[in-house]
Amino acid sequence: MLHHWGMRRELLSGPVPFELDILLSAIGDGRFRSPSRSGATLEELTGEPCDWQRLTLLANRHRVVPLLYQGLRESCWSSVPTPVQQGLKRAFTANLKHNFRRAYHAAELLRELA
Repeated sequence: MLHHWGMRRELLSGPVPFELDILLSAIGDGRFRSPSRSGATLEELTGEPCDWQRLTLLANRHRVVPLLYQGLRESCWSSVPTPVQQGLKRAFTANLKHNFRRAYHAAELLRELA
């Protein structure tokens, strides 16, 4: 999804607890509190310096970029750097279009089978 950003897999090597805390907070149901950051909320976490490239790579690796986009958009979008916002929005939109195409083709198939 975000391969066009020129991100490399080796950026994911090593521990990523801070970015993982942000990812889990963003894709969760709002109840996740960072155990390694004294129960910090997503808003508090994104107020700290973050390796946004590592975070988006992690989300892409686990195929949760649309959930990351929605979580950040709903709670702390202004804390996200503009280039990251743009990349997440592009990935979210591409995923949405892909899902609509799949739904359309599934409906067509069901009509033909009926």
